[in-house]
Amino acid sequence: MARLASDQTTKEFDQSAAFWRKLLAWLAAHRRDLPWRRDVSPYSVWIAEIMLQQTVVKTVIPFFERWLGRFPDIAAVACADEREVLTLWEGLGYYGRARNIHRAARLIMQQHRGQLPDSYDILQELPGIGEYTASAIMSLAFGKPYPVVDANARRVASRVLALKRRDRSAEEQIRMFLGQTMPPRKAGPFNEAIMELGQTVCQSRRPLCESCPLKTLCLAFRKNLQDLIPSKIASHTTQKRSILLLLISDGGILAKRKESGIFAGLWLLPTIPDNGRSKAAMGAFISEGGKAEIPPLYALRPRTHHYTRYAQRLKPVVYNVTGKGVCPADGWRWLKLVEIDSYPFPSVYRRILDELRATQG
Repeated sequence: MARLASDQTTKEFDQSAAFWRKLLAWLAAHRRDLPWRRDVSPYSVWIAEIMLQQTVVKTVIPFFERWLGRFPDIAAVACADEREVLTLWEGLGYYGRARNIHRAARLIMQQHRGQLPDSYDILQELPGIGEYTASAIMSLAFGKPYPVVDANARRVASRVLALKRRDRSAEEQIRMFLGQTMPPRKAGPFNEAIMELGQTVCQSRRPLCESCPLKTLCLAFRKNLQDLIPSKIASHTTQKRSILLLLISDGGILAKRKESGIFAGLWLLPTIPDNGRSKAAMGAFISEGGKAEIPPLYALRPRTHHYTRYAQRLKPVVYNVTGKGVCPADGWRWLKLVEIDSYPFPSVYRRILDELRATQG
């Protein structure tokens, strides 16, 4: 039986018709009403697929609706400045996605007359569009037979084929299998169905196998391996502890625009490592070389925010530095608190700023 999984991906899958028919019948009965499915266009598919990368559906829905309300087409994105794009994206995380959409929109206006190209290869020349997103646009928007292999489709295929491995060979087998079983004229619904099934039924934990339309075809279900497939990848998360300095002066707060890295284009507040040297470091940053000690006004509630590879624990401390000779340097600027909503911040910073303004009355 273990050999069968390999054979099924190197030869024509003998139950391919049953596979896709069961999938499409299930989709017809269980298809969720999602905003990007109501008025399908290459642009809406592109934006939805980028937003859905590493982000759950319920989180994406309000962001997608706000985005389409402000940027109804590619031209609107291209005409906006980066600050507005990042501010609208704020809270969705992985801000490189928004920067790439903005860059790609301008290239599309310049090189493709404002239309997403209906070419798999040319799509991948645009910033932020790789094999997965190109396949999604080609199949969901243009109806072309390209398998979309996201985490959900990969999990469904891995269980159907009882593939325990998570390596390049397994990935190639999955892509070949999906390409062989996909009905060429129904590529979009097929991809939509297998991703939907993975999200709602063939879940990573506690899969709902008894409700699955593919259970009679699923090798993992037959051998009771569904909880072991796909194999788990060990993750190691480190924690960074920092003191967040909320420096207030004459209705302004000290902040700095990040020019590179994962927060490029966003505004950040000064942080100090939370360790035995924190007090000296805060004094050196706040006052002139740390010569004058400035007592904090109060502290706000500590917050922990999780990123892909680490968690950051922030302890916000508020200081009033009016008249204390704090001079912005090295890119730091005073931003008016009443205008802070027009500047893009990481979501955890935004929540802290909202709490700060509430305490300021």
